[in-house]
Amino acid sequence: MGSVAWLLAGLPLLAVATLVTQARPARRRFRAPDSLPYSKRKFFFSGAERSLYQILRCISPDHSVFANVRLCDLTAASDDDKKQANHNRKNLDFLICDATLTPVIAIELRASSARGNRKLRDQFVDAALTAAAIPLVRIPLKRSYGLDEIRRLIFPHVHGLGPVC
Repeated sequence: MGSVAWLLAGLPLLAVATLVTQARPARRRFRAPDSLPYSKRKFFFSGAERSLYQILRCISPDHSVFANVRLCDLTAASDDDKKQANHNRKNLDFLICDATLTPVIAIELRASSARGNRKLRDQFVDAALTAAAIPLVRIPLKRSYGLDEIRRLIFPHVHGLGPVC
């Protein structure tokens, strides 16, 4: 008789457990690629970025040119730095590294009018790069760039610039 009582008491618990597991949707470990909401961008760079990138590669053949580099990949914030999250969200437009992949100069494209938030962001980036001894050059945003203009801006930082392209 004791086992019948246990059986009667256990049946409702078993029923509830079954309902709970069936009511909860099964977790999918992944989605089929065709069901993801992503597509390839037509261009990686804007026209201005592409123009500058081509010039940078041309005038610094012994260096590597990287695009869209995170500030936190160049500089390390101390463990107690409360600005760490702020640090992780900043990107630089370009970074030129020497043959050993040591950063030589960071480059940013800037529109002529900087909003208040942008000025604070720029001050933060300036301070971080200054502390890390990585020079930063801000280049005014234009549709395209001249070779000599860019060469003059980065020459003090990158020695052994390549031939005229």
